[in-house]
Amino acid sequence: MTNVLMSLVSFFLLQPIEQAITGQLTRAQAPAAIVEQVAICTRQAAPATVERVTSDPVWAVSTAFSLWLGQESGEAALVRIAPACEPALRAARPFLRSTRA
Repeated sequence: MTNVLMSLVSFFLLQPIEQAITGQLTRAQAPAAIVEQVAICTRQAAPATVERVTSDPVWAVSTAFSLWLGQESGEAALVRIAPACEPALRAARPFLRSTRA
């Protein structure tokens, strides 16, 4: 059961966040090391995210909808989901800003 839930959380929440952020970084020509750092951190957030989803399913649904509707950026959601990703995102921010301008 846990593997199924991990797959669903990854597919509906973490993969879209990872793809959005790494896509922006790639377009901004960020160094490959920064792109990889963010991708690894996002993948490593899966177990903690599954734990959060099982204890607070409303949070999971509201986070997914916020992302889908564009009310929250993938970057902001990832920091909420996995605070340990903050250093990787801090390194990525200059490149993320350049894609928003």
